[in-house]
Amino acid sequence: MRNPVTFIVGLIILVIFGSISFFFQVRQNEVAFLTTFGKASDEVVKPGLRFKLPWPIQKVHRFDARLQNFEGKFEQTQSMSAGASWSRRNFTAAFPPVRRTPSATWKA
Repeated sequence: MRNPVTFIVGLIILVIFGSISFFFQVRQNEVAFLTTFGKASDEVVKPGLRFKLPWPIQKVHRFDARLQNFEGKFEQTQSMSAGASWSRRNFTAAFPPVRRTPSATWKA
């Protein structure tokens, strides 16, 4: 070994890239689950820093868990019986965690 500094810097870079492939983060507004060799795990991964095996073995699938809210503008409508009335359209969509049977496999 000619230069120990080069070896130490290389080792630090290897540790950083290794930790990236072994850890993942699930945010508060996400729902995630792991697949191992393409087969989905039974539990939904909770938010936080989590451990996983590298890419060929396990893969993380993330989904947005926030409520999507659309509020329309006020519109005046006419009806024959009541005359003019004001209405507003609201739409809220929630995307729940993925439900599946234990024998199902995930195909991306």
